[in-house]
Amino acid sequence: MKVVFVCTGNTCRSPMAEAIMKNLLKKQGVSGIEVTSAGVSVIPNSATEQKAVTAVKNLKIPIRTKKARAISDDVVMNADYVVTMTERQKRLFPYSNVYTLDELTGCGEIADPYGSSQETYDSTAFMLKLCIGTLIAKIKDKEE
Repeated sequence: MKVVFVCTGNTCRSPMAEAIMKNLLKKQGVSGIEVTSAGVSVIPNSATEQKAVTAVKNLKIPIRTKKARAISDDVVMNADYVVTMTERQKRLFPYSNVYTLDELTGCGEIADPYGSSQETYDSTAFMLKLCIGTLIAKIKDKEE
C-alpha cells in the first residue's frame, strides 16, 4: 500500500505527516505501507523547513530534511491514498483515491504554518500526530 501526503510546497505539513506516519507505523509494528510526501506548488531546490524538523523532533519522532518533490499525475495514480491537507488541494486532483485528511479522520483542515512561529509549527505537528493516529486505525480496519 502507498500513502502520499500532499501540501502546498512539500516543506512543512506533508514532510511532517510523512515522518510522523512512518514512526507510528513502526511503533505499531505495521509493515507493507509505503509513505511519501509531495507538494502542489514546489519551489525548485527547496527543502523541509527547519521549524518543521524541530516540531517533529519535539514530539520525539525522527525526521530528516528532504528535498521538496512536486506531485504528479503518475504519483497520484500509483498511490492507494493521496491525502491532502485542505479541500482546495484535493480539488486539484480529480481522482477517486484523493482525500483530505479531514475526510479520513474528522480532524479538520491543517493550516499552513509556513512563516509562523515555532509554537505554530509545534501545534501543527501535534495535530498531525493525532490525525495520523486515527488515519492508521482506519487504514488497518479497511485492510482486515
